[in-house]
Amino acid sequence: MLEPLARLETLLAIALVFAVVVVVLVLLRLRSLNHAVNDVTEALLAVGRGNFAVEVPAHGTGPAAELGRAFNESVHRLHDSRQQLAAYQRTLEEQVKERTRELNAATARAVQMAQTDPLTGLPNRLLFTRELEESVRRACNQRSKLGVLFVDLDYFKSYNDTHGHEQGDFLLKTVASRLLAAVRTDDMVARLGGDEFVILLKKLDGAGAEEAIERVAREVLGALQVPLKLGSREVDVRASIGAAMFPRDGKTAAELLKNADAAMYAAKQGGRGRVAVFSSESGQVLAERTRREVAIREGLANAEFFLVYQPQVDCATGSPSGLEALMRWNQPGKGLVAPTEFIRIAEEIGLIKALGQRALDLACSQLLTWQQCDLFPRMAVNVSAKQLDDPDWLDSVESTIASAQISPRFLDL
Repeated sequence: MLEPLARLETLLAIALVFAVVVVVLVLLRLRSLNHAVNDVTEALLAVGRGNFAVEVPAHGTGPAAELGRAFNESVHRLHDSRQQLAAYQRTLEEQVKERTRELNAATARAVQMAQTDPLTGLPNRLLFTRELEESVRRACNQRSKLGVLFVDLDYFKSYNDTHGHEQGDFLLKTVASRLLAAVRTDDMVARLGGDEFVILLKKLDGAGAEEAIERVAREVLGALQVPLKLGSREVDVRASIGAAMFPRDGKTAAELLKNADAAMYAAKQGGRGRVAVFSSESGQVLAERTRREVAIREGLANAEFFLVYQPQVDCATGSPSGLEALMRWNQPGKGLVAPTEFIRIAEEIGLIKALGQRALDLACSQLLTWQQCDLFPRMAVNVSAKQLDDPDWLDSVESTIASAQISPRFLDL
């Protein structure tokens, strides 16, 4: 009986020792994991503060080492991702900055194009009108005076037709340079369009404002009249200038510009190449011109224009050689109007093409009537240079001749 009991006690002792060893090993493992967890926790706090260079011990084998290696690898990946994201953000910011610069530059160019005359580089009508309105408000508040000079080149159309558009553009740029050189830096020179320029004279002396505006106008006129050299030739540059002063000649920007324009037309009526200051007579001249423009439009619509025919004679033989068709206007209530009173205005307001087409229609119709009566005279019809500038003019002539069913050999243009 004692031997089995002794064997049992031995087994129990062995089991107890094994259990103690297991417990000790488990405690050691748990202690190791606890240290690893503590290391990872401290490392996580460091990463949260932005320190991605932190690492936890990961030597040997076992869960603690595996946990450390996994943590370190995750931190490295996170660090790489943050660097890539930061690089992408910097690239994106640079692209946004560059795009913003391009948009700002494009916007500035668009604004400049919208406010600047492309040929001369001067402010255009839009920018000048804004500046004039602001200057009028400022002058009104300060009880000061300012002036507007309306400059229109004389015979520019003839110059353009004779020398070509390229030389015409050169003349306009030269005029712009001369105007800028003739005024103060505080003043503004603008091109309204075509051969029309305008000058805003700011800060005029109250006591001598009227004399000052006339003096500047005459200085501008003198600067413009210096002959222009074109190769070996010299071309005279002439202009008519109208002057208006705030507040005497207008209390708004629109009124001031309109009255300077009226004074310019008065200068043209007075012989061109001169300066005219706005007056009630200037306003009447402009009002009459406006009425005449309306009447010409109505006259074309109501078929008030007709042709008379002047014989053409061969100087060598003294025999009639043909006819010249001349446009006349029978204005209701006024009777016959001289061509000098409507041809130039029609050219300036863009109705000369319609007037020329009216003359051609009437001439072809009359030729057909005569030819049906076995009369075959040659007829000359005057043509404006503006009609020749029209790319569709030749087609229009061919169409008119075809519609009238006449032979073109009887028609001189």
